[in-house]
Amino acid sequence: MSKVSKSNLQTLLDSGIISRDQYNEAIEKGIASSGRRSPSGKLRVCPGTAVVPQMYFKNGKGVEDTEEMAALRKEFKKLQEKYTVEVDADEVLEDAAVTDDPDFE
Repeated sequence: MSKVSKSNLQTLLDSGIISRDQYNEAIEKGIASSGRRSPSGKLRVCPGTAVVPQMYFKNGKGVEDTEEMAALRKEFKKLQEKYTVEVDADEVLEDAAVTDDPDFE
């Protein structure tokens, strides 16, 4: 099944073609793509280095999502939000020069 982009779905909502309930239902059922796939949060592993935790289903290309897959993605996203922080490239480079980073746990 093809998915509609979240921005296109938003355009349909803004133009009155679909209702807020239809928009929410499309999101819940996975009809709309989740947009940007790579998370913005990064996990600091040491000063000067940040990694992006990711999850995917191996051999899942072309496979329709099950409720369990959607639930697992939702739980994984919660963990990402809990354990990652916004880190931009400049901050990582600055941290590389710091020997005793008080923010690093």
